[in-house]
Amino acid sequence: MQPYLAAREELIASADPGTEAAEELCALMDEAVSALAEAASARAPKRVAIVALGGWGAGRLLPASDLDLLVLCDEPPVKVKPFVEAVLYPLWDAGLAIGHQVRTRKQQLTAVRADTDTLTATLNGRVVCGDAGWADAVLAECAADAAKRSREVLRALSARPRPGSPYLLEPDLKDGAGGQRDLDELAWTASVLTGRPRAGFEALVDEGIIDSAERARLDSAAEKIAAARWDLGRARPRAATLLALDAVEDVRINAALVQSALADAHHTLLTVRRRLAGGRAPDLRPLASPRLFELLERGE
Repeated sequence: MQPYLAAREELIASADPGTEAAEELCALMDEAVSALAEAASARAPKRVAIVALGGWGAGRLLPASDLDLLVLCDEPPVKVKPFVEAVLYPLWDAGLAIGHQVRTRKQQLTAVRADTDTLTATLNGRVVCGDAGWADAVLAECAADAAKRSREVLRALSARPRPGSPYLLEPDLKDGAGGQRDLDELAWTASVLTGRPRAGFEALVDEGIIDSAERARLDSAAEKIAAARWDLGRARPRAATLLALDAVEDVRINAALVQSALADAHHTLLTVRRRLAGGRAPDLRPLASPRLFELLERGE
């Protein structure tokens, strides 16, 4: 683990913040987990795979991110315990925050039907190592099942909390309105509509839900939000999602550009929700942050 930790520290310290750095950090994590799994292969069952979930699965790993992984197997999870421990203990010893589940195919299908959070994490799922063909088929089956229940699933997604506003002076870049979870919901929606894991924004264009200009705004918003969260995570690991005023000064984040990105994500999500519900969705661009603040100061 020492070479991985050294490479991770170097990347976090030197990389230009953004999606490319997040993808590089994912690749490092993939290599470390694959090496641990290979070293523990003598303890592995005949059919097993390790799947990255959530942000790691989506290729978006940030300095302060937790890691969420799924061990898929075709034997009772208790029999896989020696293999799982051999993979996880070095990660825990390295001080990484790791969440994990060990499930059979049947257990995973049951879990995604019972819990929306488990489903959304799985829709981002990506096989890191092991029996990739089999695990990819399980992930595809989970997404196809969500597509069959699309009304129910989309209703659950639209009911999730979205606190605050993209126009707050100190917005939450992860869970707040316009933050990463709004971008995630759009990606999850694409997977639910198409029945494919990790379908992405392009699938929304293919399905006629958004146009190419809206897709470009989402890509730009995702880049700016990832860059801000990377910079925050590097400077303030314990408060890596809050764009506090003093943090802006510390890490030199362009708050106006970030809040414009939050507004784009926020309004695009609301537009997509209305379109899917059959309602009218006017294509209005949000006010840029400096203009909004100017109007607020003038009391307009």
